[in-house]
Amino acid sequence: MCSNVTTEDARKICQEVQRRGITRLCHFTQSRKLYSILVSGLLSRSLLEDEFSDLLTPTDMERFDKRLDYISCSIEYPNTWYLKIAQKNNPEKQLFNDWVVLYLSVDLIWAPKTLFSPCNAAYSGGRLLQPGYDSFKKLFERVVHCKQPRIRPNGMLPCCPTDDQAEVMIYQCIHPEYIWGIAVESEEQANKEYRRLRFLFEQAKRSLPPLKWFIAPDIFPDHTGWPPWSSMVRQGQRPQEVEWRPL
Repeated sequence: MCSNVTTEDARKICQEVQRRGITRLCHFTQSRKLYSILVSGLLSRSLLEDEFSDLLTPTDMERFDKRLDYISCSIEYPNTWYLKIAQKNNPEKQLFNDWVVLYLSVDLIWAPKTLFSPCNAAYSGGRLLQPGYDSFKKLFERVVHCKQPRIRPNGMLPCCPTDDQAEVMIYQCIHPEYIWGIAVESEEQANKEYRRLRFLFEQAKRSLPPLKWFIAPDIFPDHTGWPPWSSMVRQGQRPQEVEWRPL
């Protein structure tokens, strides 16, 4: 895979991704946006404002990271801490409060213009966001100094950044072909989301993409707002995810 990467810096990132066993990027979104995302891709806020303002319902109204032309993602598991805030602040939560996590190709990690932050990019106004291999490696340092120091346990899964809110920022657009999976909280939600998507694609006379579906309640906030996966990966354990197939 890395032999096809064109620059030395990108090749080193690709090799490190392989060495650590990183399998995906994650991006959470409201499930009602799934159809448009699977047709048009994930678009940065600046692109949405310029070209698709009717679709713009940002989860982060402030964007303290100051990177409106970027899409925020995380490595291996979603930023469940911020997902809880987004769910709470969603102005349409009485009608639309179902969320999903999209699983994205790791190829995006070494794409041109990708930026990395070892913690939440909003911290320090986005100044920690940097490109390149050295910046990528900082996501996995023994101690990450942000708002509070985050220490990496010896047995932590190597695929996970030291800070749960570490970010990988992708420039402008993530095309649909980079989206390969959808994670939901329950089998009930999987059935609902799949039926809705199938209906919308049939109405548009389009083929539903061959996505993988996963039931993964531990990557979503529990009743306390705590992400169960956080403590698991620090003990070297992967949260359970069950692949779901429609009947």
